[in-house]
Amino acid sequence: MKNRFLSDLFRCFLNIVFPNTCVVCDNYLVRGEKTVCINCISALPLTHYCKDPDNKICKIFWGRVPVQEAFSIYHFEKSGYVQALLHALKYRSRDDAGTWLGEQTSRILKSCHTLDRIDVVVPVPLHPGRQKQRGYNQSEIIAKAIVSKTNIALDTKSLQRISANKTQTKKGKYDRWKNVSSIFKLVETNNLTNKHVLLVDDVITTGATAEACISELWKAKPASVSYVAIASA
Repeated sequence: MKNRFLSDLFRCFLNIVFPNTCVVCDNYLVRGEKTVCINCISALPLTHYCKDPDNKICKIFWGRVPVQEAFSIYHFEKSGYVQALLHALKYRSRDDAGTWLGEQTSRILKSCHTLDRIDVVVPVPLHPGRQKQRGYNQSEIIAKAIVSKTNIALDTKSLQRISANKTQTKKGKYDRWKNVSSIFKLVETNNLTNKHVLLVDDVITTGATAEACISELWKAKPASVSYVAIASA
């Protein structure tokens, strides 16, 4: 009883000095909650796309690049809960938000049996300069969490971003494609040949970035390529 009291007292002290707050709403997390509070979790807009082989994300790639499966986990809404999560991950150094998102994604992919068919996971690469500035690649954080409790390989070397493109914000569909059409390069093929590759992304809008990555991945002659994004705008 005394040890439990001291443990609870120490936990309260840590919460005062280093507040354990929800990454979305900044309210204090209670015991049993991790990174995101239960109220915010219940408000996250799931797409359920992994249960629909002809979903909105699949259709983005039709006639552009071949994909086995493609879907997003959440709907992206301006000033919404998912935007708050991704903003914390990308701009507030909350890499735990990426780990949490990856864990949720892994759970959903397992429920759809998608992970049963995947051999290797590849995150959309970040330019080295941008990654040094941010401290990590947000898609890699998500990908690591997806494979953390599986035997699936994680490949962060084969696909690289070779130039830093300008922001995609406010660009049209053609300008987005032109902005990323030659910034990715496949530098290694052995890890991907004859494998079912899953490309992991944070947000998909027009699909220009994803298309550029998938086109490069096909140069390795994989058995198939699938795609998952945390959110779709």
